[in-house]
Amino acid sequence: MHSKFKIAKYIVVFFLVYYSFNDLFSQTRFHNTISGRVTDADTGEPLFNVNVFLANTTRGAATDKDGYYLIKNILPGVYDLVFSMMGYELQIIHVQFTTPKSLKYNMKLRSRILKGKAVEVVAAVPKEWKKHLQRFITEFIGESENAKKCEILNPEVLDFRINKKTNYFAAATDSILVLENRSLGYRIHIILDTFRISEDSLIYATYPRYEELIPHDAKEKEKWLENRNRTYQGSFRHFISALACGKLEEENFVIFDLSGNYLSPSHLNVVPDTSLALKWFYFYEPLEVVYRGIYHAGEGKYFREWGGRFPSSYLYVKKGYALIDTLGNVLTKFAFIHSGYWYRERMADMLPFDYLPGESL
Repeated sequence: MHSKFKIAKYIVVFFLVYYSFNDLFSQTRFHNTISGRVTDADTGEPLFNVNVFLANTTRGAATDKDGYYLIKNILPGVYDLVFSMMGYELQIIHVQFTTPKSLKYNMKLRSRILKGKAVEVVAAVPKEWKKHLQRFITEFIGESENAKKCEILNPEVLDFRINKKTNYFAAATDSILVLENRSLGYRIHIILDTFRISEDSLIYATYPRYEELIPHDAKEKEKWLENRNRTYQGSFRHFISALACGKLEEENFVIFDLSGNYLSPSHLNVVPDTSLALKWFYFYEPLEVVYRGIYHAGEGKYFREWGGRFPSSYLYVKKGYALIDTLGNVLTKFAFIHSGYWYRERMADMLPFDYLPGESL
């Protein structure tokens, strides 16, 4: 792969689990609901306080004492509906809303049997564990302006697996990881499915549920809205949305090949999907993406001198194709490798997929 993908120490691959239908999309909240009951698969008894949520959104609920749950005001789309409870196996159902409707899903959860893995584990004394935790925080939350106001509220639930010989580093937990982001105004409840670093790559996959924080005052509320908009502008998600909508130039994205030659949007092969209001993106060469919506006068390896100094990222479609949508979501697992400016995006810079640019609290 081209050397420009070595700009950062690690290459980041994101796994997003959300789908949307742009033709049905509206800023009006549809009266879509999901309801049901969760019980123990062995005893048939209702399960209290099971987390039931749509991954990567603010939509979710907990079961009541009789095992019932209700999720309301769901935008049109296809989602991963997650059922999560300590001591039970994680269950995920794909649900779809193409017209306003109510769905009902009763779920029987089975007790989880913990199994050990044949992985070399270096036992961590408290000092070692703290060192591993700091590495995890840096790589998972990031080092952006947003990251400075983020805190993991329950870091003690994390376990780390390392192999010093191969520089392998992994993090795992059987609990829900809770991250508070006071830069964007969210508390994020995270199921950490995968987190590993090996050689020059960082790969992680999550099932997060976003919860709106209550601002202390009007000034903090206004700041959150400003930060959310700033975070979205020029982000990888913003680029994917502009690409799928055919609005790269209007949204201030400029594309080059790695020889520095300008590529017009017509060079990028974006094809509508035949079955859903989605788009296929086909491309086999690495790209440089410059976002001209933000000007940076300072120096830095993530900025390109081109009619000014602007954020610059490098993008490669691993298999030559990816399924995307107009809200900026990627449906193909681990479809993209990117470095440069987008490399800095981590959980501190992630917005829920039901966030809309310009929305109010």
